[in-house]
Amino acid sequence: MKILNQYWIFILIFLFIGIREIPASDATCPVSTIPEQVDVSYFIKWDPGNSEVINRNSSIEFQITGKCPNYIWKVTGDGFWLDADHTITELETSEDTEKIYADGSSCGSALIEITDTCSQTLKKYIRSSTGQ
Repeated sequence: MKILNQYWIFILIFLFIGIREIPASDATCPVSTIPEQVDVSYFIKWDPGNSEVINRNSSIEFQITGKCPNYIWKVTGDGFWLDADHTITELETSEDTEKIYADGSSCGSALIEITDTCSQTLKKYIRSSTGQ
């Protein structure tokens, strides 16, 4: 009987914890323990009008849609940068647009990774007009 009572107590605790929402540190970041209740409108979305190709020695602007700024933008790839001086590959901003710069040596593809304060991450590849 003692084991049976412990079993029911465990089930009741699990149901209580598993169903309720976990409070988020930021009211704009909905968090739920049940995956079907996740509000997908808070996910970072890539603007379909963004270019997928960048020429050497040029820049292009990218647009995202998100509801949890600030955003941490990272770019990795040979010759790709987040500033015109070609020195920054990671920065934080509250804006939902950012420029990516390609220097004279840019070649192949670059990974753009954007993470918001709700810990949502979006990853997209762009490619240089030069190389494979």
